[in-house]
Amino acid sequence: MSDLIPVAAFDFDGTLCPGDSIVPFLGFCIQEGLAGKAQFFRAAKGFLLQKAGKISPSDAKSLTLSFLSGRPVAQIAPYARRFVRDHLVPRIYPEAQKRLDKLHAEGYHIMVVSASTDVYMRFLPEFLPVDTVLSTVCETQEGQLYTGRILSNCRDSEKVRRVESWYALHPQFAWPPAFAFGDSRHDIDLLRLSPHPVLIHPDKALRAAFPDAECQAWAK
Repeated sequence: MSDLIPVAAFDFDGTLCPGDSIVPFLGFCIQEGLAGKAQFFRAAKGFLLQKAGKISPSDAKSLTLSFLSGRPVAQIAPYARRFVRDHLVPRIYPEAQKRLDKLHAEGYHIMVVSASTDVYMRFLPEFLPVDTVLSTVCETQEGQLYTGRILSNCRDSEKVRRVESWYALHPQFAWPPAFAFGDSRHDIDLLRLSPHPVLIHPDKALRAAFPDAECQAWAK
């Protein structure tokens, strides 16, 4: 029997909790006075430009988070932690929570691989049975000040690159991830890594890509 530690990899938005988290984070920051209401219009502009193919998803995300420019990482951290505790964790699908708890109790290393930003995703392990978070990286100046720009947008093939890079530094874990959970086409590359992909609320295209995969429709 192998002594290597098995891994279960999860997408976050739409997989562990319903919907997106970056827009709720922006709304939370506006409510807390960290951003002005005009930031919603910048975010909407970014979304529309991305949809029209005029800017990349990374640039659109940078527009949404541009209010962070010049903000100290230490200043934002307590707000981000509170956002995770009070706004994200209560939205976790109950069945997803049970699956997380079960896999963790069975000795799996729980990894979240998410396009959501590390500004707040890095606090997930404080409130959930999550061991590692690989997420979109927000640029900082020497780790002290946010620039408001995205360095690495963790979606599609970037998810695989990040997972492979993590494994290269952690040889004690069994390759590939024993389970991979995802809900959208942006998770296809991640799902293909695992011998046991699990589709959450899959559409027809995702089902077609993995016709023999386990499917789950987790109730809210």
